[in-house]
Amino acid sequence: MGNVNAQSEYCKNKILQSNDIESKGKNWYVNAGESIVTVNAHSYTIITAHKVKILGK
Repeated sequence: MGNVNAQSEYCKNKILQSNDIESKGKNWYVNAGESIVTVNAHSYTIITAHKVKILGK
């Protein structure tokens, strides 16, 4: 379970550092540089975090 806490803290820090947050329906999408973090707008639950795919690389 310690790894889950580390991942949550990583996402939390990325969210706090981001200036690019977009609301779509029931979720917020946080552009965190090299990743997109999806957060439920009602419960503040981190749903997913994905690396951004850069075209041509």
